[in-house]
Amino acid sequence: MWTRARETVACGRFGQHVVAASGWCSPNGHWYALAADSRTVTSLTVSGDITTTKRSRTLAVPAPRDPHIIVRARLAGGEGLDGVGTPGT
Repeated sequence: MWTRARETVACGRFGQHVVAASGWCSPNGHWYALAADSRTVTSLTVSGDITTTKRSRTLAVPAPRDPHIIVRARLAGGEGLDGVGTPGT
């Protein structure tokens, strides 16, 4: 799974808050949903083929093959943050 974002300041000096997720297959064939974000995030929520929330800046959970993942983060100030490549971002 690849995520793309066009015409954005994400990952630049003006994009201070970023969250992204992807599916990953381990060398032994097990699939996982992975998510990571910037330093001001307090929790991550993934939905799609799996649904879970974790109070952390990183997340790794077992997932089905080639998972469809949507990620959303909660910032320290309470604001929500959509994942890079989410429609509308």
